[in-house]
Amino acid sequence: MGFRWYSGSDRTGRIPRLFSQLVYYMADKMSADELASEVLKLLEEEGDANMRAKMLFEIARQYRMEGDRPRQIEYARRALEQFDPLAANFPSVAEEYADCCFQLLGGLEEEDSDERFVELAPLALAILVWSAKGVVDPTTRDLAGSFLTRGLYLLAEKYKDRTLFGLAYATAAFLLHTPSEGPVPLVVAHACARRLGLRDDAERLLTQIHEIDLSGEYLDLARSDALLYPV
Repeated sequence: MGFRWYSGSDRTGRIPRLFSQLVYYMADKMSADELASEVLKLLEEEGDANMRAKMLFEIARQYRMEGDRPRQIEYARRALEQFDPLAANFPSVAEEYADCCFQLLGGLEEEDSDERFVELAPLALAILVWSAKGVVDPTTRDLAGSFLTRGLYLLAEKYKDRTLFGLAYATAAFLLHTPSEGPVPLVVAHACARRLGLRDDAERLLTQIHEIDLSGEYLDLARSDALLYPV
């Protein structure tokens, strides 16, 4: 059929051909509203959930390019509702799935609600999981990881829950093994190690913080056990 990215229900090639024309050749000649109108017509004919999600993702991307954040989020959310992670063709749209997850995490540096964190934590976890498959860029992975680590740690502190401390520790440890080294995962891991009674690990982490924290700010936080700040 010639469209290797397509794994939907249309065996004639008509839907992927028209979709490609719209997204890759006509998008710069149409407004986001016009593109959405045409893509939604194809969506009604497409029987595969992940291909429908891909179409909705492209609409969201077009609105993002126009700076229309409310419509962008609307279509990113609609796309996320369509994705089927259990389907055999899901890996082919995993990058779009992770992107939608990240779009819905936007602005959470100002969000401290426990309920909001619990609602969105699965999105951050999905980004970390699929980052191991190479479909997530490092910046997206690190921001999602920081959000998840911070939220788990603060919930653990609030409820004094060892399971939550363990989850925060595991997430921070994952980030320690990514190329973009930084002090934040080290400090979170150190705080969790202390709460979990992992004294040797806590000492090793304190040494690593000392090695990379040129300002001494994070080392002081770790030593004073005062990790109650926005990550």
